[in-house]
Formats: sequence, C-alpha cells, structure tokens
Amino acid sequence: MPRVEVLAVGRELLTGRTLESNANWIARRVSTLGGRLSRIAIVDDAVEAIAGEIQTAKKNGADVLLITGGLGPTFDDMTLAGLAAAAGVELLADPQALQFIEEKYDDLHLEGHVPVGGLTPEREKMAHIPAGAQWFDNPVGTAPGVRLDWDGMTVFCFPGVPREIWAMFDLAASEFLAKLFGRSGFAEVTFPTDEQDESLLTRIAQKLSAEYPGLYVKTNPTYFGDADGLKITLSLWSEDRETAERIVHEALAKLEAELAENATRE
Repeated sequence: MPRVEVLAVGRELLTGRTLESNANWIARRVSTLGGRLSRIAIVDDAVEAIAGEIQTAKKNGADVLLITGGLGPTFDDMTLAGLAAAAGVELLADPQALQFIEEKYDDLHLEGHVPVGGLTPEREKMAHIPAGAQWFDNPVGTAPGVRLDWDGMTVFCFPGVPREIWAMFDLAASEFLAKLFGRSGFAEVTFPTDEQDESLLTRIAQKLSAEYPGLYVKTNPTYFGDADGLKITLSLWSEDRETAERIVHEALAKLEAELAENATRE
C-alpha cells in the first residue's frame, strides 16, 4: 500500500483557535479512493518547522504528502518557502500563476469584494513556487495549488480554507491517487449493539481480527448509563473494493451471530 501523509500548517491550529478539519476530510477522501493515511502532523507557520516535517515525511518513505494551509498572501504564509527549503531549491515566480492571481483579483475588484485589483507584492508572493514545481487551479479562491515531484515523493499543497480544498482536491489529486492505489478498495460498516460495557466486546473483536487478517475492529465508546448501546465499526483495505465489501459484510454477519448467542446466554 502506498504511503500517504498529511501535513496541516498553521499556528491557529496549534493554539486551538481553529479546529483542524481538513485532515479528516482528506482521510475520508483517500479511503474512498482505496488508500489510507499513515500519518497526520500539524506544524507552526515557520519555514524551518515546515521544512523539517516535509523531510520527515521523506524519511518515512512517503509516496505522497498532502499539505494544507500557508499558501496565502500574508507574511505568515510560509508553506512554499518551507517546501523549497526541504527540497533544496529556489522559489521562482511563475508567469502563468501570476496571471491567474492577477485575473482573480481583477474579477474580485469588479465585483466589489476588494478595493484594488491587479497584483501587489503580497499577492505576487503566492505565485513564487519551488523550482520544478507546477501550479494548479483554485476555482474558488485566489491562491494557486502547487505540486512538486521530488525524488520519489509527490507533494500537493492546498490552501487551508476547507471549501477551497474540496474544490481543488479532485481537480488536482484524485486521479493521481486513484492510479497510485490501483484497484485497492476500502469498505467500512458501523453496527449498533445493545452492549453497554466495551470490555465485553473485546473477545469478539479479537476473534474477528484473528479470523480476517487486516480487518480493523473498533468499538465506539460511550458513557455508562447511556440509553444507546455501543457501536462497532468494521473496516478493511483489500486488493479491490468488491473483496473488501464482501469480507466486511461476512465479518458483520459473524459479529451479529456472536452477539445474538451472547444474548441468549444472559
């Protein structure tokens, strides 16, 4: 299975001012495509820190690193500088990215959203990308996305605004990831139970995991006295989606049978 990691950039994520939700969305999207995340990291708005986390992903053997945040025009948007530092290359102004940004701000000015259109030094900053990188379209924002293929690792950089990632991910990364994962498939099902004690479900979970290698069995804890019972989630990555779904539903049938048998003993 190819190794995919996510790096979320932003001090606001570390202070708790902003809830980090992009990695969750990406994880679900990657799973849908047949892959899975191996690591999620959050880092401060600092060139050295960003570069260090990118190099860590490289050392981990990541095939793909998905970075969110830090692509805007402000002084603390440092993701591309960190990527350039990690890869040991310069930041260069991309003429087409400059044109893209200029047209975006001209349109925003005509619509009355910004007082001045065109380029400013701060806006031009968003078009300075690492040497060898490619920029890609942002249909709903002003900051271009960036892709860098670096010594066996492909890095995608997205803005941190969730609706921009939603619009850009399929445009830039989905097809690439789908080809990388091949026919690999993911299946998941969550089943409600009447059990209140998570420890009582451990034996069943262990039995299913042993019978179906690769099956991940997770109980979703609640609090004692909750009127609703615990839920159990079964998930599996396999060589294709059909196989994953077949195994998960077969394991679910055995789970239901085990629970029914336990109920008759009580």
